[in-house]
Amino acid sequence: MPTTNAVALWDFRYNITNLWKRTLRWRGQKGAVTWKRMTVLQNRWRRKPRITHPWPNVRFAVKHPRREPGAGTPRAGICGGTGADARPNRDNRTQQA
Repeated sequence: MPTTNAVALWDFRYNITNLWKRTLRWRGQKGAVTWKRMTVLQNRWRRKPRITHPWPNVRFAVKHPRREPGAGTPRAGICGGTGADARPNRDNRTQQA
């Protein structure tokens, strides 16, 4: 069953072809351009629209992890903390005073 987006893409393709046909008919000197000729030109120069994203039943079936793999286990030794820092900071000054 086509989705609304697919129908809109096909309608857009038809409307562009219709405008193209009217422009060729207006600018041409050999008479009217038929829809048979326009169909040949359309199939030659315009791609048929297609939806490339997965359908909802496939897209929503993906199971994502609820959290980061290493979020619960912090590594030791990443930061020395305030004790390893020889420079005084705001917290050290309030404790000394």
